[in-house]
Amino acid sequence: MGAGFENFLTKYSGTRSNLSDGMSLYKKYCLIFSFTTIILSIEENIIFLPFREDVPDILSAADIFILPSLWEGLPIGLLEAMSMGKAVIATNVDGTSEIVRHQHNGYLVTVDNLQTELAEAILLLVQDTDLRQQFGGHAIETVKNHFSAANMTRQIENIYTSLYR
Repeated sequence: MGAGFENFLTKYSGTRSNLSDGMSLYKKYCLIFSFTTIILSIEENIIFLPFREDVPDILSAADIFILPSLWEGLPIGLLEAMSMGKAVIATNVDGTSEIVRHQHNGYLVTVDNLQTELAEAILLLVQDTDLRQQFGGHAIETVKNHFSAANMTRQIENIYTSLYR
């Protein structure tokens, strides 16, 4: 990290400038993201929340769920949002690409062109209520048909049964 960021940490957060000393990874990311919003002059438009147990309440207030990850296993947050009928935008990476079908139940954007594609996808969904609702309806179907607890349990049972034979 550059000296500018370390100076920011020292001046504004009261923390030591060596990021490896005594600061949780969560706090480090919060500082990095907060600093980024200041640099981009968007700090008035972004809210960083601590750990929450009321995820359904938070998701119900959102129109679009965005997951711009570089890698994913099985993104539970994405499944939660889709189960609530949210339009989703996510990066086309393992795990996520197994859930989101591009332009069917959400948008998949590439990591290589993330800024441009993400901005375009957000603008499209913000401007098109019908498309958000269409994606949301398909998202509910996807979770119900492929990622429900009963369905996933059945799939695991089938794997164990095939291995046992």
